[in-house]
Amino acid sequence: MKLGSLAEILKTFLSLFKKYFAKYAKLNNGFIALNTAFAKDGAYINIPEGVTINDPVHILNVNGNENGHLLSQPRNLIIAGKNSRVKVLESYNSITNSANFTNVVTEVIAEEGSNIDLYRIQDENLNSFHVSLTQVEQKKRSVFTVYTMTTGGALVRNDVNSVLDDEGCETHLYGLYITDGSQHVDNHTLMDHAKPHCLSNELYKGVLNGRSRAVFNGKVLVRPDAQKTNAYQSNKNILLSPDAKVDTKPQLEIFADDVKCSHGATVGQLDEESVFLSAFKRNF
Repeated sequence: MKLGSLAEILKTFLSLFKKYFAKYAKLNNGFIALNTAFAKDGAYINIPEGVTINDPVHILNVNGNENGHLLSQPRNLIIAGKNSRVKVLESYNSITNSANFTNVVTEVIAEEGSNIDLYRIQDENLNSFHVSLTQVEQKKRSVFTVYTMTTGGALVRNDVNSVLDDEGCETHLYGLYITDGSQHVDNHTLMDHAKPHCLSNELYKGVLNGRSRAVFNGKVLVRPDAQKTNAYQSNKNILLSPDAKVDTKPQLEIFADDVKCSHGATVGQLDEESVFLSAFKRNF
C-alpha cells in the first residue's frame, strides 16, 4: 500500500503521475480547470492487487486564517488495484470563521474486482464556499460506494460522476444535506452506464430550514451497448420552514432497450397536526 502526498509522487514517480493525473476528470468547467492548473498537493492512495485495508484512510482537510481568506485546491488520487478493498474518509473543517474557498478534485480508479467505500463529510464554517468533483472510473465487477454529507458552508456544490466502463460494475450513491439560514447546497451526479450488466443505486435526502435552498440534479445515462442495466434514483426532501426551497431534477437518458430504470423525487413539509399530536403524547 502506498499512502502519501501527490506532490511527492510527482517528484519520485513521474511516469505513474502522468498515467493517471487528469486522465478522468474532464476540463468541462472552470473549477476543474482551475484545480488542474494550480493544484500543488493532495492525497495519493494506491492499494496493490489483492490487498484489503481494514482500517479507514482519513484525508483530513482543515482551513482557517484569522488574518485573511484562503483558497485551497486539493487534488486527490485514489487507485484500487485488482480485487483490493479500501475505505477512505474525506473530511473538510474550519478552525476560524473567515470566508474561505475550497475547490477539490478527487479522481478514483477502481480496477477489476475492487471495492471502494468513500465517505465525504463537509462541515466548514457558514462563511465558506466549497466546490468538489469526485470522478470515478470503474472496471469489471468493481464496486464503488460514496456517502456524501453536507452540513456546513454558505455555498456548496458536490459533483459525483462515475463511468461504469466494464461488465458487472456496481455504483451506490448516498447523500444527506442538512441546511439552515441562507445556506445553498447543490448535489449533481452522473451515472454513465457504458457497458452491459451494471447496477447503479442512488438515494439523496435533504432536511432544510430557514431560508436555505438545495438543488439536486441526478442523471443516469444508459449508452446503446449497456443492455441489462439496472439503475435506480431517488431524492427525498423535508422542508422545516415555509421559506426553504428545493429544486430537484432526477433524469434518465436511455439509449438501450433491455433495461430496468426508475427515478423519483419528493418535497414536503411536516404535518402540523401530526407534530402537535406527537408533542401531546410526550407530555401526557
